[in-house]
Amino acid sequence: MKRFNYLIIFSLLSFWAINDSLKAKELVKLYENQDFKQTINCLNAVNSADWQMFITQNGTWDISLDKASGSPVVAIGKPIKICPYIISSDQLVAAIKDFLNKYKSIFKADINSLKLSRVEEVGGKWFVSFVQIYDDKEVIGSEINLVVNNKGEVFSFNISFYDNIKFENKSKIVKSKAIEITNNSLNLKVNSKIANKLMSSKNIQEYILPIYKGDFIDFKMVYKVSSGIDSKEIFETYIDVFNGDIVWQKLLLLNADKNVILKAEVFQDYYKGKVAELPLKNNYLAIDNIGSKTDETGKFKINSNQVELKIKYESDETIIGFCEENDIEYLNPIKINIASINNEVVLNSENANKFALFGLYHLKYAKDQIKRIDPNLDCMEIKMPITFYGSSSFYGMYGVNAFYSPNDKSFGFTDYENDSIRFSECPAVMYHEYGHSINDLFYKKRNKEFLNKACHEALADVNANMLLDDPIGTKNVYLNDKAAYIRNSENKCIYPDSLTGESHNDGRVLAGAFWDLRKLIGKDLTYKLSHFARYSLPDDPSTAVAFKKWFLAVLVADDDNGDLTDGSPHYKEIIKAFNMHNIGQNLFVNDALNFTVLEDMENINGSQNIIVEFSSPSFICQLPDTVKFCYTIDNSKEVKEINLLKNNNKYVNTFNGLEKPGIIKYYLKYKDNNTNYYQYKYYNNSMFSNYVFTCGYKSIYVDEFESENFKFDNNISKGAGLMIGKPKGYSSQISYYIQPDSDLSKNGEKCMLTGTGYDNSPYYMIEGTSSAESPAYLIKKDIKKYLISFWMFEWHLFYSNQLFDNNVGVIVTYKTNEMAEWDTLYNMKKYYEEDEYNNDSIKTLHKQRVWKRMIFEVPNIWEEDTELQLKFFAGSKEKYGNTSSTSIVCLLVDDLKIMRENDGGAGIGDQSADGLEVYPNPMIDNGYLSYYTQNEDAVDLELYDIIGQKIGICSGYKIKTGQNIIPIKEIVNSNLDPGSYIIMISKNNTLLNSIKFIKI
Repeated sequence: MKRFNYLIIFSLLSFWAINDSLKAKELVKLYENQDFKQTINCLNAVNSADWQMFITQNGTWDISLDKASGSPVVAIGKPIKICPYIISSDQLVAAIKDFLNKYKSIFKADINSLKLSRVEEVGGKWFVSFVQIYDDKEVIGSEINLVVNNKGEVFSFNISFYDNIKFENKSKIVKSKAIEITNNSLNLKVNSKIANKLMSSKNIQEYILPIYKGDFIDFKMVYKVSSGIDSKEIFETYIDVFNGDIVWQKLLLLNADKNVILKAEVFQDYYKGKVAELPLKNNYLAIDNIGSKTDETGKFKINSNQVELKIKYESDETIIGFCEENDIEYLNPIKINIASINNEVVLNSENANKFALFGLYHLKYAKDQIKRIDPNLDCMEIKMPITFYGSSSFYGMYGVNAFYSPNDKSFGFTDYENDSIRFSECPAVMYHEYGHSINDLFYKKRNKEFLNKACHEALADVNANMLLDDPIGTKNVYLNDKAAYIRNSENKCIYPDSLTGESHNDGRVLAGAFWDLRKLIGKDLTYKLSHFARYSLPDDPSTAVAFKKWFLAVLVADDDNGDLTDGSPHYKEIIKAFNMHNIGQNLFVNDALNFTVLEDMENINGSQNIIVEFSSPSFICQLPDTVKFCYTIDNSKEVKEINLLKNNNKYVNTFNGLEKPGIIKYYLKYKDNNTNYYQYKYYNNSMFSNYVFTCGYKSIYVDEFESENFKFDNNISKGAGLMIGKPKGYSSQISYYIQPDSDLSKNGEKCMLTGTGYDNSPYYMIEGTSSAESPAYLIKKDIKKYLISFWMFEWHLFYSNQLFDNNVGVIVTYKTNEMAEWDTLYNMKKYYEEDEYNNDSIKTLHKQRVWKRMIFEVPNIWEEDTELQLKFFAGSKEKYGNTSSTSIVCLLVDDLKIMRENDGGAGIGDQSADGLEVYPNPMIDNGYLSYYTQNEDAVDLELYDIIGQKIGICSGYKIKTGQNIIPIKEIVNSNLDPGSYIIMISKNNTLLNSIKFIKI
């Protein structure tokens, strides 16, 4: 019920305790973890003039570009006429190619490198798709999808095309070598019969695989090799054809994942308090050994002179099997004597197998409901077996779970007779897994794979939610804990705060949006829209992009005239529901709000501009009326707000320092016009988070780790867990991704790493098998009234549902030559428990795979010539050696800085008693800047208006020791209009001082 590969995580509470061989099945997951893929508004692109021309020609469009490839991965707007009318699908495809070719310079798509993958007409809309072909090889993840109305107008498209694929002319490994590498990587006994069938040379094809590395893309030419343990547990391995490296490996299995447990918000019993007698439709039976079956109402005919009825556990939709050891057995028919039959045959636990009856009825019901919504959905007209695995079977020994296997299109319930967890009798679990099958078969019918696992899980949840009209559906499934359940779609999960990288959890964001939509427009219509949105094939490896596409796909499904710029029948409700989870219109607004991050300020009475610029307003991406700069200097005990002044598409104001040195944490919030809720922007346009800066501190020591001048005290080290260098992008022994191969440090390539090995070993911690206590890091400085600042990338994967189970996490300690023992500077567990972080949203945000700036005040207890030591820990348990933990922790540290309170010593930017002033202020005509300094230097003088526009600059102005009187006209050689202005004094792009004045 995790993107392109279908990764199984069986009963996770017991998964790691079974045996070490299972770890080999949790394999490399590089390609699927590309959530750092960024989209930007088209007007911010390098070729923005071309996009401006596109919008000038075609009207208002919302277009988000993939930052690395330049492709318009999300685009929707005023319909564009591409053909006068649609006569045939061939004519439509030709017109679309002309459209793509016309805008080749900005679409980045070469029509000669495309293969048509589908043309279909649904509800008055045409859906046309292509994939990219390079050197006769399909590019994985490439797509061009267009939606055309019945007037011959394009009104939505998304393109992922790669125009810079290049490979050196290298020798390739042979396919037999790829097969050998695959089997060795699995480290498991593969089923030879299945493997031989899957791994024949004709089944091994070459593909192109794009790998996102920050702002650029690396391409791999790969063999796709399939191998299997059995007919369900099939691995697909993508091997670099030149060097034999495994680039990506996936397991074709989807599961229910019982371990994501939430607390109840509303109580609903999935059994509805009673067991109902329901018709068994299309079920096979035999009367005197003559084959027959029930009809759509469950009825069948029988003659009174017949003596025996055999009822099979088989229907048009499924056949029921049971597995107690290794082989699947199908139950013998139920034999019922004709003498016992009146008008009804009621099968129950006394005369039949209750698990088989559960599977027969609920799979049929799930199919009937989706066919009721979409009668032409022929991809579901297949028989999908259901197997119940006993506790002694291969799957059953992993614990209670359920899965859908895309390989053989079957369902499985593991440890089905468990007397405490009843997945095998819970309709919601069956409907969820059937939702996976709809996703899988629908996309494959259209020659696509469903890449994004979070969305895959969300739509599976939506299927169960809508069939039961219940946001939970699994209440009472845990018999020993009546309040426990799997997931709740009636939630307040939002993007990106609620994301953890685990697909079942992350899917709650999209599932929550659909449930909120259900509350606004009803169950049947929501179910219909959630399904017909699939026809746009919304998907992307990046969860942010995938959420955007699902939001727009729902609008397309709701559209009734082929033009979304005039809205749709339920336009406001869809926007409201998705905005409540930060994946609707506000996701576009967040991308369009371009914010200049505030820098550290040495002077407490200095100032710097707050500038937020909004790009590309349109019918979806609307300018907010209100934007606020919110900040705190006391860890959120008091949050102050600065209203930014709106001028056209800019919002500006000034931050005017503090009364005393401090650490400022801040964020932006803006008013959403559709919901009247405030939406929050935590991130800037890079992948780094945590808006924080200092005021009133000077940097006295900086180590960015690029110069290799660091020092370690190896005598104090207790583990081989730290080095300076480039971290690996992923681990070859665990499936959980650490971070990309680019953007490895906050500023540069190298950083401090914790882990268990160097060279070719992955840098990771797993199960506390090795201490990641670093050697002591030595700093010798005269340190008084100081801060320690560094950027930290912490990656936690918790298999249990308790955030602080086994005290897993990160700890930073310090010691000086004046101290006998090490003291704690930062403890993740304690940090979360402070008032500032005492809520689930902040805890989850803190777990995300992003760089976070950490700033700590340290007690002022040292004399001159102090020796400071720091140590970094990443691991489990207090002593970091207990193997009972089922969690992984990784830690990267960068840009270490020691900062001391600015004592006001003379220098550039330091004010004398006479200070910095403009006179007269307000001025009527001419004015002067008075600036006193004790040092002679060259500075840049810049003049800004109140909305942040630079209107004058004087570079390299020579200032002298003492008083400097500088005419304003030397900065701007024109008459100033009445208004407010700011003069900023800087050196080497560092703000030294600023002052505001008024012209009347």
